[in-house]
Amino acid sequence: MSRNRQVDLVTNGNKLENNNNFNNRDKIQKHSILNNLVAKERWKILKSAILKRETTLMDARHSIRRFNSFGFIKCVKQAYNNSSRLNYNRGDSDDDEEIVVKKNTSKNYEWYSVSIPSIDPRQTISVRFYESTFNVKDLVGFNNTGNICLWPSEEIMTLFCAKNSAIFDDKSVCELGGGMTCLAGLMIGKYSQAKEVFLTDGNEASFENLEKICSRNEFECSLECCLL
Repeated sequence: MSRNRQVDLVTNGNKLENNNNFNNRDKIQKHSILNNLVAKERWKILKSAILKRETTLMDARHSIRRFNSFGFIKCVKQAYNNSSRLNYNRGDSDDDEEIVVKKNTSKNYEWYSVSIPSIDPRQTISVRFYESTFNVKDLVGFNNTGNICLWPSEEIMTLFCAKNSAIFDDKSVCELGGGMTCLAGLMIGKYSQAKEVFLTDGNEASFENLEKICSRNEFECSLECCLL
């Protein structure tokens, strides 16, 4: 190989490496900007609560993350009419803004159809989330954080449990402090052949919400909600 050819290869390799580095820096910068914007929105939620201004779930979308902060979990809001549930085909569209129409049961809550497309997009769980005004008590405290926020770690744990459901077969499973949804525990009940699953939290509102969720869904094993 000639010296000029070697120089060309080295030069092209350096250019490719520089392009990759530039793309990585660009992704990191965009991710940082997005995180800053989300953080500012969360501070607004806290400010509104302290100043006693009403903060609704719609305003707090950056706090609950709508179940898809990493995109592993698909959330379809269940819209409501005043009479009946309309026909709905989950295979018609992959848009995250699909709507399932059901009869409303409470003006303070919203129901979502939650699924993990990478495993089985047809398997869904109806999850109920609180939609009312927040105050300081809702936003602070050792057993209140799960009331208004689906943490990224919860999404990762939910995906892990669903993908590795076999490890829970024939076992008694307990999710401690699962918050308003105990999403990981719900997925274990949906995907695994566990002997039994216990969903727990120390907050009474979360406990009541978990009971509503469990009564609305069908699972492969026995699910029990516990207030600790």
